[in-house]
Amino acid sequence: MAEENNPDRFKSVRNPKISDMVRQNADALNHLRQLGLNQYEAQAYLALSLAGHGTAGELAENAELPRPRVYDVLDKLQEKGFVVMKPGRPVRYASLPLQEAIKTLKNQRQTSLAEEMTQIDEISEKLASKLKQNKASQTGKFEPDSHVWTLKGREAIYSKLASMVHDASDRVIVSSDPAGVAS
Repeated sequence: MAEENNPDRFKSVRNPKISDMVRQNADALNHLRQLGLNQYEAQAYLALSLAGHGTAGELAENAELPRPRVYDVLDKLQEKGFVVMKPGRPVRYASLPLQEAIKTLKNQRQTSLAEEMTQIDEISEKLASKLKQNKASQTGKFEPDSHVWTLKGREAIYSKLASMVHDASDRVIVSSDPAGVAS
């Protein structure tokens, strides 16, 4: 009878095993951070993965997160596709399987990269138009279309080589020291 009247029996209790496992699993936390999660997000995802599911309060205790931050951490994890929310009283959260979260993350990154590439193309077209207008007013200056180049950086070299091969009508002559050729 005493247990039925005890208001503490519904109180969320920190699971020391989960919080210890989160704290001791630095490698998993680092890998999650490499995927783009911040420290709190990594701790939260790992704690939910270990616990299976939980309320925001349970998560704050199991992942050792500050209570005021737990809801924004969970919102970010939802946006990134790492957790799902089950409405109700109380609201419960669960981690998605890692492979599903990774698939979502890849799709989000591909979409973001495609948008960035589109922006780069649009800016490039605008800039080329502006520079073309300015080039007409420049006479007697250094001409970057000369046949001798000094380039630094592997990507700059590859880009220029690709451009030269594409534009070549007959042949492309490349000169380098032995170390540059061997790389």
